[in-house]
Amino acid sequence: MNNEFGKVAVLYGGTSSEREVSLSSGAAVHEALVTSGVDAHLLDTRDHQALFNLKGQGFARAFIVLHGRGGEDGQVQAILDWQGIPYTGSGVLACALAMDKVLTKRVWQTFGLPVKPDLVIDAATTYAELVAALGGSHFAIKPALEGSSVGVSRVGNQAELEAAYQKAGGIREKIMAESWVTGRELTYPVIGGRVGHGARAHLPGDWRPRAAGHRSDRQRRAPFLRLRRQIPRRRHALPLPAAD
Repeated sequence: MNNEFGKVAVLYGGTSSEREVSLSSGAAVHEALVTSGVDAHLLDTRDHQALFNLKGQGFARAFIVLHGRGGEDGQVQAILDWQGIPYTGSGVLACALAMDKVLTKRVWQTFGLPVKPDLVIDAATTYAELVAALGGSHFAIKPALEGSSVGVSRVGNQAELEAAYQKAGGIREKIMAESWVTGRELTYPVIGGRVGHGARAHLPGDWRPRAAGHRSDRQRRAPFLRLRRQIPRRRHALPLPAAD
């Protein structure tokens, strides 16, 4: 048993719309930590009594594997700060800002980053108002405080807008509209302060016949494979914060 990190709480589950994803990823993280010799224990944050008494249960650190509100928006981070327990990931302010897509875009704009215009809408917003404010003819309607793909709809007329507004949560939610963007989805990892090679997301069945200049699947994955080889494989090099 590796006692360097003490007793670690793997926080997963929760009450958000992404609970099932968190249960799966949390179990995988727990398995990896235990395999590495860490005294790790799963704790479903839906159990509020247990969450607010981590110190009393002997936990020294927390590994957060929560998705959506309650886990990524600064709430659980504030609870951990209050208990004096170090945890993985960003702090309260960064989490609270990043969970709100509208506020995040405003922060990016202050640093000069180009962003697509958006509009916070309500039940009275019309399709004609979206066209006038954002341009174009198709728009993405989505909750501003949910996961990136939760409750998203593509709308091109008034009837679709009304249905999308309800799907996104209606009057209970802060809902935003953006011009629909068609293009590639790219992800760039940042590891140890370095930006790695980009990776493109592919949907099932997203393939093209081989042609001149076409790269094989192995060639497309090569940058990721090179990045993976750069990641230290030492078992004790775990991303857990040091104790105060």
